[in-house]
Amino acid sequence: MSGPEASIERAVAKRALLEHGIQSVKFNPFGETGIPDRWFLLPGGRPFIIEFKQPGQPLTAKQTYWVGVLTRLGYDVEVYDRVEDAVLAIQTRLLRRQATRARRSTDR
Repeated sequence: MSGPEASIERAVAKRALLEHGIQSVKFNPFGETGIPDRWFLLPGGRPFIIEFKQPGQPLTAKQTYWVGVLTRLGYDVEVYDRVEDAVLAIQTRLLRRQATRARRSTDR
């Protein structure tokens, strides 16, 4: 893993872990291409899946296919080409889940 895309991915994974304690996994099944790069394991049991791209680069046909499949199945999948945007997306999901848990605890 090298190049601009890889450096963005590494930076986001590192910040997610250091700033929020969020583990992530590089998902790369043997023989399959186009599956989004990294799965962030957020509280609540639902991963947030990110496909990282070089700035300004479009998705390939295979990537578009897999993002569509996962989205139709209900997974939370997005594409980012900037570290700050991806980190903000992770933070937003964490805040949403915290708010949901807080609402559930007050509803009891």
